[in-house]
Amino acid sequence: MRPENCKDYIPPQHAIVGRKTRCARAVILVKLQITDGVYADHHPNIPPPVWPGASSRRSGFATAAGLCCASSGSDSTGSIRFPLAANVLVVDAEDAISRQITSETNRPFEKLKRRLSIHMAVCLRWAARSGACLAMLARSCRDAVSIARKPIGISVKKACAPAYLSKSFPLASLRADKTANGTRARGVAPAWRRRKGTQMTDKIVDSHVDAVPESPNPIGPHRRTVVKGLAAGVALPTYLRGFETSAYAQTSAPVKMGFIEDESGNLSVYGIQKLHAAQLAVAEINDGKTLKGSPDIGAGFLGAEATAAKNPPVISKDGTSLAVVDDGGAKSPVDLAYVEDADILVDSGEKGILGRELQLLSSDGQSNNAVWQQLARKLIQEDKVDVLVAGFASAEREAIRPIVDQFKQLYFYTNQYEGGVADANTFCTGPVCEQQVIPTVQYMVEKYGPKCYTIAADYNFGQLTAAWTKAFIPLVGGKVIGEEFVPLSVSEFSQVIARIQGAKPDWVMTLLVGQNQHNYYPQAAAAGLKYPMASTVNMAQGYEHKRFAPPSLARMHNAIQYQLEVPTVRNRAFVKRWMTMFPNDPYIGEMAQNTYFTIHLYAKATRLAHTVDQQKVKRCLELGWNIEAPEGSVFLEPGTHHCAHPIRLAYCDEKHNVSFLRDWPMIQAWWLQRLGVNLIRNPEYKQYTPDEDPYFKMFAL
Repeated sequence: MRPENCKDYIPPQHAIVGRKTRCARAVILVKLQITDGVYADHHPNIPPPVWPGASSRRSGFATAAGLCCASSGSDSTGSIRFPLAANVLVVDAEDAISRQITSETNRPFEKLKRRLSIHMAVCLRWAARSGACLAMLARSCRDAVSIARKPIGISVKKACAPAYLSKSFPLASLRADKTANGTRARGVAPAWRRRKGTQMTDKIVDSHVDAVPESPNPIGPHRRTVVKGLAAGVALPTYLRGFETSAYAQTSAPVKMGFIEDESGNLSVYGIQKLHAAQLAVAEINDGKTLKGSPDIGAGFLGAEATAAKNPPVISKDGTSLAVVDDGGAKSPVDLAYVEDADILVDSGEKGILGRELQLLSSDGQSNNAVWQQLARKLIQEDKVDVLVAGFASAEREAIRPIVDQFKQLYFYTNQYEGGVADANTFCTGPVCEQQVIPTVQYMVEKYGPKCYTIAADYNFGQLTAAWTKAFIPLVGGKVIGEEFVPLSVSEFSQVIARIQGAKPDWVMTLLVGQNQHNYYPQAAAAGLKYPMASTVNMAQGYEHKRFAPPSLARMHNAIQYQLEVPTVRNRAFVKRWMTMFPNDPYIGEMAQNTYFTIHLYAKATRLAHTVDQQKVKRCLELGWNIEAPEGSVFLEPGTHHCAHPIRLAYCDEKHNVSFLRDWPMIQAWWLQRLGVNLIRNPEYKQYTPDEDPYFKMFAL
């Protein structure tokens, strides 16, 4: 029947699939008001969608949207590719099930070529459930038809995914195995590997299991028989192909998270914060909690009309209650405001990860790079951790990254840093120079003048961040008139202060790291140095505005994605949870918050992948992820393994109270993209520097 003739047509009977699901006591809860493409057209009452799809489109969408765990649909021309592309697993059962359908419709199987597909958006974790669906659909409502008499032939068709996602992965064969808890999938050698001369392709894969005895159940096959037939030759047809539930993922052994930070030594002021962040995140995950977020898109902002003060609120330096000492003054007329979700910690639906406890194996790096290398090898080779979270200083990261790459270890570096790391095994979740140096330098040149004097820690972070400052400042009409690099062991700065006074800059860029170098601030204040300051690390990480008496940090500016004083509802709730667990902590810095949301992000990715297999979790992370962190919505960019962050320009006044002068809702980590980095297409294992970017020199003013 042509579409123009079927506007008011009501079929005289239910479809076969509908009758069989009703026989299985299924209850219709909802019907989707969307249209499938039939004969190249759509239902006249419903506008064609942006992504039209074709037959079985509603089935694919229902499963992909999480409305159901499995859905069935039919097609005769291959258009099942569209719903297939939206899901993880599509199985075409063309043998016994199709024969049963065609026999009921009295049409020859050879002519109809109708395929019944089971869409599994939750991957092979639900193999047994998909088997139950096949069993239900294979048997007749009236007759005792058992597919156990002749096994199901299973075909897997390739998804319509982008070309760069269509690399083939090894097919995994599974069999159902009885346990005390029912059935579970367990890896066995696939039949096609045992058949000499047989080759698998991405197009169509056919495999058959050996015949089994007839089921004693007169209604249909034994559930285990169906699962066994279903799982005999399954491969995942989209980017997540291969994310089956392995025997390892089904064990009760804990998921091991290796963790290295400096709990002692010069960098312990940061390391203790990051350790506590990890402990809080792990406790929440094991308690059944997760942060909001999903692949590809997050909660976003709500646009609303509101009144706003002329100036930003000023947050007190005292304590951790985020007390407002100045609300910004009288309210303005009604204007547009953006409100983000306040409640971001929600139930995950399980304790731990995949029903297993998340275990934190923490080690003290002792602010010593040689110790870091020893610990990394131990965690990877001896403890065999499932994931590694480690590193404050860039020197520490670079000390262990060759080891990470040697063993293809999944590794999260959660610190703010100089940027440029392009590593297929490393995910960098902190902000980088294009998100911090550029906004800060532009503001400082416009507000205070073009002349900048830089003092930086003498290792790769300080050197490369200073290089970013020097490379970018000419683009906004500024100039670096002096530059010094200070060893991490230095704590006396009288000569540096004298040189700054002699240069007479408009402002000073301070990139100082560790408890030794933080002594610059009280010494500069005592010497009467009152130049405005900018940084990408100080105040937000080492909380110098709380550790030193005013006005040591007066006039400090820092473009940060997070520090404790961020006055949002979601951050106040986060600070409250933190202080409940660690009541004696003086501060929560940006790198601690990064560690917190990163661990939640890892847990979310493993749940979607339904495995802790490191290579599969990496691929799952490369879907691109939004996660609702205390700082706001964060997006993990798949091609570069870096995050887009909301950025705020924090300002410390004479009394060391904090306000936020500018707010950028989202700044991408775009620099590696400009250099052409795409770790999905072309895995790399290096760090780029500003010298490799010709654009800086090309357009300098």
